[in-house]
Amino acid sequence: MRTTRRFGREVAEIPRSRHFVAEILEGAGAEATDAILLVASELITNAVRHGIGDVELRIIVEPECVRLEVLDDGHVAVTAPAENPAPSALGGRGLLLVQGVADRWGSEFERDGRTLVWAEVGR
Repeated sequence: MRTTRRFGREVAEIPRSRHFVAEILEGAGAEATDAILLVASELITNAVRHGIGDVELRIIVEPECVRLEVLDDGHVAVTAPAENPAPSALGGRGLLLVQGVADRWGSEFERDGRTLVWAEVGR
């Protein structure tokens, strides 16, 4: 099952996107685990804070995993920080969390040049 929805780049869209993920998973008979919701939240947060244009969220529910894909018009390669942020830093931990929680994750460019950041979390 594959579902797509667009969100604006406002902070209020972050919890809305998390609720959307939970609703889609529930409708597909899959559990909305804390791990899946955390990964979804961090990917959306990065797109809202650092991306350009609307944010597109794709949810792909497969028998063995849930794949989350977030796209924006940022045209930027996305990587996790090479070092842990200082304890006093307000940000910089999102992709480190994704890296630690997801089974696999990555970033690439779509054919139209949009940035795609994806993560797979086992069911």
